Amino acid sequence: MRKPAAKQSKYVGVRWSSGEGKWCSSIQRRGQYRFLGYFDDEESAHAAYLKVEIEFGGPVVYPPRKDRRLYHIWNDMIRRCEDKKHIAFAGYGGEGVTVCEEWHVFQVFEIWAIEHGYAENLMIDRIKAEFGYRPGNVRFVERTSQNCNKRKARTIRNGERPSSRFKGVFWDKRRKHWIVKIQLNGKSKYVGQFTDEVEAARAYDHEAIRLHGEFALLNFPEEAKVGLTH
Repeated sequence: MRKPAAKQSKYVGVRWSSGEGKWCSSIQRRGQYRFLGYFDDEESAHAAYLKVEIEFGGPVVYPPRKDRRLYHIWNDMIRRCEDKKHIAFAGYGGEGVTVCEEWHVFQVFEIWAIEHGYAENLMIDRIKAEFGYRPGNVRFVERTSQNCNKRKARTIRNGERPSSRFKGVFWDKRRKHWIVKIQLNGKSKYVGQFTDEVEAARAYDHEAIRLHGEFALLNFPEEAKVGLTH
């Protein structure tokens, strides 16, 4: 009876131990060999390898695998913040959004991502949209959660400015009311109409918290912290 083929890792320094039934990693640099241990998943073994790789004098200079999804997430994060030719630069680098210095090295970002919940079905998201990409302000979320955490755009079609300074609030010229709408599953959901702009903004916050919880980007976050949003 033919033995089942051994598992192959897509990462350097990582292999499957059939005896232990786990992934293991090891590294050899400058004549030194170090066994790094056994791990339940391949990504954790890879993260351990990268950490020690840095201890040996920094990440080894080898091209990241450009077919990997995480590489594309990292590359696009850098480009939309720094490349003026990038289609999304105006809403990121053009708005002052930056990437922290240490994350300009892919392997450093990769270690952080693996240790903080990255998965193939998740998107990178800034917790506070007004701040940049850095540890403490980045998480990995499902696409629907990411979409609800975007800032209010400064411009709309034909270069016109939004009718309200608040997220989710629009002026209806015909009815002379403030209209509140919110994005849900890629569609615009009508919340209501109001005569007062601030009241409309608070109504948006109330609905955003109800629909999106901790992922909601609010007009008055300081009120939500003390339970005053109504």
